[in-house]
Amino acid sequence: MKNPAMTKPTVLIHISDIHFVNDQSLLRGLLENGKVLTKRHLGWLNYKLRRSGHFQPDLKQRLFEKLEKIDWNYLVISGDLTTLSLDREFLIAREAIAPLQKKGTVILTAGNHDRYISHSNGMDPVQSHFKDFWPYNSDENPKLLTLSDDAVLIEIDMAHPRVFFSSRGKLRTDLANLKKIVKNEYKNKIKISIGHYPAFLPPGEQEGYFHQLSNIEELQNFLLDLEIDYYLHGHIHKSWSFRPSEQSKLISINSGGCCRHLNGEWAGFHKIEIADGSSTVERICL
Repeated sequence: MKNPAMTKPTVLIHISDIHFVNDQSLLRGLLENGKVLTKRHLGWLNYKLRRSGHFQPDLKQRLFEKLEKIDWNYLVISGDLTTLSLDREFLIAREAIAPLQKKGTVILTAGNHDRYISHSNGMDPVQSHFKDFWPYNSDENPKLLTLSDDAVLIEIDMAHPRVFFSSRGKLRTDLANLKKIVKNEYKNKIKISIGHYPAFLPPGEQEGYFHQLSNIEELQNFLLDLEIDYYLHGHIHKSWSFRPSEQSKLISINSGGCCRHLNGEWAGFHKIEIADGSSTVERICL
């Protein structure tokens, strides 16, 4: 029998939407593309005119310094490591994150900016650069990872290339099959699901048609029917933690503001501690 006084909690950190970019390599990558107008060119204009001020380098530095100092077992990054899914951006991201792998297990799910365009060779650039960030129990789908005796992590893949102005997501995981597996094997575990797009929004928040998950109701039903404890996502550059329904134990957690807001209502990332069949969530500001 476990001695509660001796049990060391499993600590999971959730961050999202880092959007690594280098202006020089960004422009060079577009010029090397050879095409006159692509989605990446429109994305570059959007970045230069509107979004470049959203993600200050000093906030990224503060975030990674903080992650070096605090103790954790798992680091979940729920997508949008890059800005235009250029190889140089993935290399910059890899260089920044690699030291953290000495502290614990790093887990990544792709965001729409990580699969910004269709690659001609058919390769998934995220898998190519970060194959070791998928430490699941099996190479087979669906992706499940045993975090501890008490908890399991479930990845729901939902990012894929879209044309020009659309950043809509679409479920790439067979939720019907996943539901059967979780019900049969993980019913009494603390269940943490990760994906890039929000399933629920807090009161007052809205999301445009071309920015949301196309089959969002299917995701909502999955999370509620399976009594998922936590759903971790990003995509919207604000951080929050709330319960979508008083009748459900689900807590929806967004850490998309961790590199945009230094402090205030939308700042911070999240820490989940799991021990002896129970868990707590805490928001950490920079």
